[in-house]
Amino acid sequence: MLEFIIEAEDHLNAVEALLLKNSGKFSLPDVDTLFRAVHSIKGASSYFNLIEINKTSQALENLLDEVRDGKCKMEEELKQLTLRYIDLQRKLMKSAKSVMQNERELIYDDASREFLFQLYAYREQKKS
Repeated sequence: MLEFIIEAEDHLNAVEALLLKNSGKFSLPDVDTLFRAVHSIKGASSYFNLIEINKTSQALENLLDEVRDGKCKMEEELKQLTLRYIDLQRKLMKSAKSVMQNERELIYDDASREFLFQLYAYREQKKS
């Protein structure tokens, strides 16, 4: 699992750098980069049964896929949600690493539910 965390942190750092250097106009290759990073984290987290990482990644991946398909735009609000995703994933991975090192039980975080609620609300707002 430690290899997953190291790889996921690399993905998160790359996504964060891309988001922070971009002032509003995201090209399709930019969105593809974001999508692939989130997709990789989602897939590997499933293997390790890290449910919160998996579910939050799946929700963002679905939204980024809609951006790729032209159904939604990568605008400032979605950029901010993606930055929140990065912060949340770092927190969840830190918790998973601590669990692994100290052999204790993983405790689920309310921040994951709040993040999912924000993503779903954003998605619904864009559909109406």
